[in-house]
Amino acid sequence: MKKIFTLAVIAAASSAAMAQSDNFTGWSAGVNMNLNAASVKLEDTSGNSIDQFGNKSTYGASFQAAYGMATSSSGILTFGVNYSAMSNDIAKIELNGSGVTMKQKNAYSIYVEPGFKTSQDTLVYGKVSYEKAKFSAEDIPSGAEQSQSKSGTGIGFGMRTMLSKDMYMQVEVRHVTYSSITSDDGSTTFKPSNRIGTVGIGWRF
Repeated sequence: MKKIFTLAVIAAASSAAMAQSDNFTGWSAGVNMNLNAASVKLEDTSGNSIDQFGNKSTYGASFQAAYGMATSSSGILTFGVNYSAMSNDIAKIELNGSGVTMKQKNAYSIYVEPGFKTSQDTLVYGKVSYEKAKFSAEDIPSGAEQSQSKSGTGIGFGMRTMLSKDMYMQVEVRHVTYSSITSDDGSTTFKPSNRIGTVGIGWRF
């Protein structure tokens, strides 16, 4: 009987230790509001920078789904995907009445977040991501449009904190750089990048 009681105590203690990681493990989903500041670097075919173009910041929503697993008593490793349907004007390059307006839409990312719990209800994390988005260029003044899908990489960091048993809030910043877009005549490349600030809420399942 004493052995059974001892085993029961050990099992209860183990369950309690595992429960400490429950706030940030398992499946979750969330919605975010994003502040997106985009820029485009203009380069010649040799990779020499010609100019840098930016656009006013744009706002929009994105959606995420993730799965977290404990790596230690305080460590959490999260895998997830993020999708944004918003269309961003990222640059307008115009000279003497001709040029191009560039937009980005249908952006998504697949990411890994190594994190560390500073308390049972708060997690700080870094983020590394694979990114992809569709970029369109509209000619000025003809209005003719071409589009290409480009991939890239992102890096960032954030904090996630529990508001209740199943709801959390998160804040995050990250920088995303995409591969170059080559002009029709092959003389110029456009290299877009984004700086993204995020505030969101999510739910654990």
